[in-house]
Amino acid sequence: MGRALKEVRDALAQFTAEVDIKPGHEDERELTLPGDDDNYMEAAIAYKATSGTPGADVRSLFIIDDFRWWADQLFECLSGAIPMNLYMEQDSMDPMFLRKRINGIYSYEELTKTS
Repeated sequence: MGRALKEVRDALAQFTAEVDIKPGHEDERELTLPGDDDNYMEAAIAYKATSGTPGADVRSLFIIDDFRWWADQLFECLSGAIPMNLYMEQDSMDPMFLRKRINGIYSYEELTKTS
């Protein structure tokens, strides 16, 4: 698990030197990309088994500014860093979506809020 997280961290460091990566809750790594006027975007990455399948889970925590760009860049970067045989999932609260990669096959679903 540690080696895989190092690969992800190295890939993200190449993605942009401005991404701050810190240990998060349990086995997560928290990513922060500072922007202009104190705006920032955050995401948490956990390299773990999802539904019994080893892989990575990318959660978007809080965003201001161009979130879609941030989410797309993270997913693209991690797709290159994490072996294709590992499950990868990214979910977002605003805008709401769920993106997965299972055995190299990608899926994307827009979600709607329910009250």
